Amino acid sequence: MLAAQSGCPVVVDPDRRRGALWALEQGLGTILVCDDGLQHYRLPRDIELAVFDAARGVGNGALIPVGPLREPLARLESVDFVITNGGHLDELEHERQFTMTLAPTELRNLVTGEVLSPECLEGRRVRAVAGIGNPSRFFDTLMALGAQVRPLALPDHHRFTPADLHSEDGEWLVMTAKDAVKCRGIAPDNTWVLSVTASLPEVFSEAFVARVNDCNQSLDTMTL
Repeated sequence: MLAAQSGCPVVVDPDRRRGALWALEQGLGTILVCDDGLQHYRLPRDIELAVFDAARGVGNGALIPVGPLREPLARLESVDFVITNGGHLDELEHERQFTMTLAPTELRNLVTGEVLSPECLEGRRVRAVAGIGNPSRFFDTLMALGAQVRPLALPDHHRFTPADLHSEDGEWLVMTAKDAVKCRGIAPDNTWVLSVTASLPEVFSEAFVARVNDCNQSLDTMTL
């Protein structure tokens, strides 16, 4: 999904340091962006972004498995930016906290490639399947678009089988772009993919680019 949407080379390796070194050796880029890599401390990093789901917040503030956090909140003192998906979190006292929103952009048939507006879901009977971290957010988005949703929540990173993709007569089967890449070979003709676009304020873009430029200048100085 990342490769298709970004047009950039994507390296997959559970050993993030090894993957980064390979990318540099292959000359794939001068800026490496690591998805879900904050706790991979063997991987050197110049900029850190921590992302939170505003609907879930920090939960009880405890670490896994007692709570939802991967590290103590004190860890945020060393990150450059905090991104909250869906709203501001007052409990995160970080001077560079920015709110991200996700907006539906198109509905695409996974089999035929036909593209429709998300507004076509108004009044539509939908079998919604999601194997992502927060399926309820996806289901809520479909209902906000006016769909009559019959949801199926599956575990995150679920390996789909044809049995997962059954729908009743008259229903559209709708899934996320993340799940769709796993279902291209098994999806029935009534399968639609809802694509969303993430938006952040311009002030974040300016601050982030400035931070990248600072890192580049530091590297140039070290090279000299």
